[in-house]
Amino acid sequence: MNKLSKIDNIMYRVSDLEKAEEFYVNVLGMKKAWEDKDAKMIGFVFEQSDSEIVIHSDPNLPKFDYSYLV
Repeated sequence: MNKLSKIDNIMYRVSDLEKAEEFYVNVLGMKKAWEDKDAKMIGFVFEQSDSEIVIHSDPNLPKFDYSYLV
C-alpha cells in the first residue's frame, strides 16, 4: 500500500496579496521563493523543507487547493 510521502504545496486565496506576503515573511518566518505578478501569486517555502505555501488573489481560482506526493 502506498503512503503519503509529503505535502508538495498548499494554495490559499487571500484578499490582499501584499498584506499576506508581509504576514508569511515577517510573522511566520517563511522565505519568499517566487512571485508571478501576472497570475497574482506568491510562493513561500519552509526553512527545513521544500514544501510550499502559495497565496493568490485571483477570485477565479479555488479558495483552497493542495497537492501531495505518494
